Amino acid sequence: MARFKENAVRSRAETGVGRCVDDSPQKRTSMSRVRAHFCLSSVRFRTHMSIRIAILTVSSLICSAAVAGPVANEAFAQAALLGMQLSVKKAAQEGGASHETYACVQRLTPEVFVAAVDAVMSAALTQQQRDDADRFFSSDVGRKYLKHGLLQTYNAVGQKPPEALPSFSDVEYSALSSFASTSTGQLLITRQVMQSPAARQVYGRRISELVAECKQ
Repeated sequence: MARFKENAVRSRAETGVGRCVDDSPQKRTSMSRVRAHFCLSSVRFRTHMSIRIAILTVSSLICSAAVAGPVANEAFAQAALLGMQLSVKKAAQEGGASHETYACVQRLTPEVFVAAVDAVMSAALTQQQRDDADRFFSSDVGRKYLKHGLLQTYNAVGQKPPEALPSFSDVEYSALSSFASTSTGQLLITRQVMQSPAARQVYGRRISELVAECKQ
């Protein structure tokens, strides 16, 4: 069985690959704060292992996994799991992970990341801000934004998404811009607190734990 090195995986925000929203000239001014690096749910995992890991098609995770708890927690948990599954699938393809480990990771559900996500959110946002985030991500445009971000994960690792990226109307762009201008939006979108170095450490520890469990 291929062996994973300890403390091998750490997460980082994917920037500069693909776009969360249309960056056409007519959108660029009004949506200057909703740019490619605002893909708050597009998380890619970089590795210091003996292998480099990247992709798995898990279309069932795209806005379909049922996770108990706040909408924002669910969204980030889905993103973290998808990134992990993409990575382990690539590792298995390259001989860096066993079929058993790959199959185990593929069976995981977003619940395994909820506690880690909750810890990061609790440290970064007030309860009021968390409530505000849940309200936005519960809206139609918020859910579309999250879906767009998750689908962008495939683009980030050079893979075709399992479905077309959703488009946004002028009204939806306005709603996104309005949220980005709030204190909650600034934290989540502009400052990307869910992808800070401290957050990446939390996610990395959880990934290492899950991989170790799957290897047993």
